[in-house]
This record gives sequence, C-alpha cells and structure tokens, in this order.
Amino acid sequence: MSLEGVIRQAYRGYGAAVIVWAGWSAVWLGTDLRMDPSVLGYGWLAIAAFGAVVGVSMASVHLRGDGLFRTEPNRRRLARFDEHRLSGAPLYAYVAALVGWAVLTGAWTAGLVAGIDAALVGYGWIAIALYGVGLTIALAVTHKRDLADAVDATVLWARGA
Repeated sequence: MSLEGVIRQAYRGYGAAVIVWAGWSAVWLGTDLRMDPSVLGYGWLAIAAFGAVVGVSMASVHLRGDGLFRTEPNRRRLARFDEHRLSGAPLYAYVAALVGWAVLTGAWTAGLVAGIDAALVGYGWIAIALYGVGLTIALAVTHKRDLADAVDATVLWARGA
C-alpha cells in the first residue's frame, strides 16, 4: 500500500475513533454511569493526538504536491462540498475548538493552567464531541449520495477492483 493509502486509512480510522468515543461519551452523559469525566477527557486527548499525527501527515503529503482526496472523479464533489454552508464557518469553528481545547488540555496536563479541574477539561471535550457529532450527521445527511459513492469506491478499492 502506498503512503497516501496508509494516510487515507489512518484518516478513516481517526473518524471511526471519533464516532465510537463520541458514542461512548453520549452514553456516559445520558446515563448514570459512574466514571470520572477525566477518563473521557484523556480519551479525547488521545484521539486529538492521533488526529494531529494524521493531520501533519496529510499536510506533508499535500505540500509535497500529491493529492490524497483530490483525484479527478472527486473534484466536482469536493467543489460542491466546499461551497456548502455547513462546510464553511461551522466546520472551521469545530476545527478551531479542537485545536484550542487541545492546547488548553495540554497546558492543563503540564500544570501550566491553574484553576481548571479535570471535570472541566472532560466536559469541554464532551461539548466539542457533541458539536462534532451534530455537524457530522448534518454533513452526512446533506451529502448522503456522495458519501454512498465514496463508501462504494472504498469497498471496491479494498477488494482490489
């Protein structure tokens, strides 16, 4: 498998991890499950760290001039996605919240921020996760045909077709 293929699969794994951990966070939030909120926070921190590695890898491949997702068949779909209202400011706000909270969590973990406890860090990650789940559902519903085509292409690619 090429480097681009490995990065694409890592990106898909990152997305799956976000969905699974968001589901677990929602179960924890919606039930009387006895678990320290910092466990969720550390889980989100681990996912954010993995996402940072994936993001740096994607950026390095992009700066090298190779395309990960911008193949010729995807250009029209990507243009339509880029122009959609959910793909603009709400998506950028989500990314900014992830980056900002990851920095705050890192500073908190290193002991550089006083007055913030583990519960606040955990609840912050839960809030960001819920926003991300809502945004993901809205994007998936809006772009369901393109998503189905992408999944079909992935299945065909995995089978070697």
